[in-house]
Amino acid sequence: MIIESRLEAKPLPECVTQYSGLYRNQYRTWQPYHQSDHTFTYQGFNSDQIGVNLDGVPLINTFRGGTNGQGDDHALTPIGMGQFSGVSVYSGANTPSETGINALGATLNYKPRMPTSKFYTEISGSGGLYSGGVGDSASGGFSVNSGTLPYTGTKLYANYYYSPFHSFINHVFSINNNYYFAALQPYNHGMSQLSLITIYNHEIAQQPSTVPLPLLQKYDRSFQWAPNIWNNHTTTSSYTSILGWKSILNRHMLAKAKFFITQNNNDRTAYANAAYKGGYDGYPLPTALKSYANPSTTGRPSNTYNPTALFGSSYNGTQYQRYIDNFGNAGLMPSLTFLLPENTLTLGGLYMFSKDHSAEYWYGAPSVPMIDGYNGAWDEHDTRSYGDVFLQDRISLFKHRLIITPGVKYYLVDTTCNDTAGYYYKYGGSVSNTFNYWEPSFGASFLATRNSVRFPCTTSTLVWVIAMPGSVHGLPIMWSALSTSTPIRGRPREFPCILITSPIFIWTMRGGQVMRG
Repeated sequence: MIIESRLEAKPLPECVTQYSGLYRNQYRTWQPYHQSDHTFTYQGFNSDQIGVNLDGVPLINTFRGGTNGQGDDHALTPIGMGQFSGVSVYSGANTPSETGINALGATLNYKPRMPTSKFYTEISGSGGLYSGGVGDSASGGFSVNSGTLPYTGTKLYANYYYSPFHSFINHVFSINNNYYFAALQPYNHGMSQLSLITIYNHEIAQQPSTVPLPLLQKYDRSFQWAPNIWNNHTTTSSYTSILGWKSILNRHMLAKAKFFITQNNNDRTAYANAAYKGGYDGYPLPTALKSYANPSTTGRPSNTYNPTALFGSSYNGTQYQRYIDNFGNAGLMPSLTFLLPENTLTLGGLYMFSKDHSAEYWYGAPSVPMIDGYNGAWDEHDTRSYGDVFLQDRISLFKHRLIITPGVKYYLVDTTCNDTAGYYYKYGGSVSNTFNYWEPSFGASFLATRNSVRFPCTTSTLVWVIAMPGSVHGLPIMWSALSTSTPIRGRPREFPCILITSPIFIWTMRGGQVMRG
């Protein structure tokens, strides 16, 4: 099923949660405009099981799933206000060209805001106060669209948004600066086009933590510890750039390619006052101070940092705990489409190289050094090479009433992980793994009549799995069956269709081991 939204300059959760089956679990209410603090669930699948793309390019932490991963990255904004013009929701398992990475439940494809042929400028602003007068939110920005420039035909678009926010929760705030630029350059008499999309979002935030219920009952719902007792300060940035090319080669062939780079940086320092190591009003602070950070020859790594010598005690020397999580992707997505009389054949693929650096360090002062072998809790470097290639056909029969979509996709994934010894790891080391699998798929939809509007025009979206032990050339395999939902031509909310559930059979194997597809 494809559901499209044309809601401009609205928060991501607001744009997608209006659809049936897609819900938002909001664990923190201090950042109403940021997807990173909301967990989506869609037909029983949570956000790290839903693929998220921008213009078809994956926006994903390939190591932990989701756009930001499942780490402590709660103030990271890959896509901000005014940077997309709509979203398509591909429900369930889908065709090879539509399915995103980790897209077991669905794929969300955000459509970037692109320049148009008419010149215009926009200035916008909004703001409000929470009831009771505690906390406020505001946003403001401007955009410029060049229109079609003379002689070259170039189109340019740029915008900037500034969004300060102060929560009704005490001491909690965020300040966002969002920058966006897009360009289109036609050439070859309009038969070819280059495009560029660039996003840079920067945020400074004071994050909240969960509070024991008795403290909320004692102090009220806005309670957070005073910053001189506990605080959690974060600085993040998110960068995305997509360079696209497409060209009509002849009346039957269309070629496309996209090169992309994404980089997300998260730097958070949590502070807990050692004077409250025994707790605040009988309850521990969210960040635990450490009693064992002094150098030791038994049971702990040989970190040379001596908090007692520098700050008087191990508790004093671990008041500031700095956590970083920096991850990014770089890749290429080529495709070649053959426009045939009764069908559309697409050959495409994706290669993506990903890196993730996650680490934590402890110290007794705000300027926390990050030195392995000195004050490191852990320091992990991961890499992942992801590649796929697919072949998909879209066969149109009976004047587009019957659409059949067979396809096949091959995946190859190589992962390495390297950990340095620290307070949490007595020994360092590295590990790597490579696996591959085929994913055949088949979908069908039938348009019964163009005059009735009783049923939505989509196939059913069911998920079911069958495990069938067996072997191929002596290697064990696992078969899985998933239904697919395939779009048909026409406007989904106007035309009915007969529901046809068509399974996708997936088998995976590697080195005699059953792998998960």
